[in-house]
Amino acid sequence: MNIQDMGAIGEVIGAIAILITLAYLAAQIRYARIAVTDQSRQNRVSALREINGRLVENQELRKTFDAVASPQWKAMLNDLANAWDVSFDQASLIYWSQNDYIWTHWAQFYSQKTKDDERELENIVATWYAAPPMRTIIEHPTARLFYEPEFINWIDSVVLERQSIDPE
Repeated sequence: MNIQDMGAIGEVIGAIAILITLAYLAAQIRYARIAVTDQSRQNRVSALREINGRLVENQELRKTFDAVASPQWKAMLNDLANAWDVSFDQASLIYWSQNDYIWTHWAQFYSQKTKDDERELENIVATWYAAPPMRTIIEHPTARLFYEPEFINWIDSVVLERQSIDPE
């Protein structure tokens, strides 16, 4: 084997090393993008929870918001108040406090990493959304408009599946 043959082998090994490095970098970029997307989603949920918290803690702000809200929003709160046999303001308070859970579960739904994560979230959702007040909220047509259809369909399927396993 002469120097030219060894050089050719070196070039082949170098080309393979470059391909492996490029594949590794592509994977790193992909996972970094997923991590940034998850962080962005978590930041949005944190902001929503902060806003919801203000509405829960400040009755005057909540009443002002509800006073200027759309007719559909007011009708939804009236429907929830009637379903729960509470006042309009109490229905608003319940809605805003429970809305945090919905957004948290939304972020977890899109950030699932393992089958164990998925099973844990399914268990929480199947239990939490099968009973009032969550069931009433998530089944209301106006409330459903605030969340992505894929997420709502997933909640429906998880709750329905659990009900078929554990009928009341």
